[in-house]
Amino acid sequence: GSAGKIITWSLPPAEKVAFWVLQTKSRGEWHTALLPASTTSHTIKRTNPEVVAISALNHQRILGPVALLPL
Repeated sequence: GSAGKIITWSLPPAEKVAFWVLQTKSRGEWHTALLPASTTSHTIKRTNPEVVAISALNHQRILGPVALLPL
């Protein structure tokens, strides 16, 4: 719908995250958002994203593995 699609994710409690890196691909164009560590859901407002990916960024600025989220 026009309101967007809500996506959610989680991390095991023992892991520490400084930020989440959320990436979406729509019409061949990538968009990146840096989200606070406390965020575990986001509304995708772009129409019909082709890909949605999330990665954890730790306090040492090391990016964790990319997880592709189901659409």
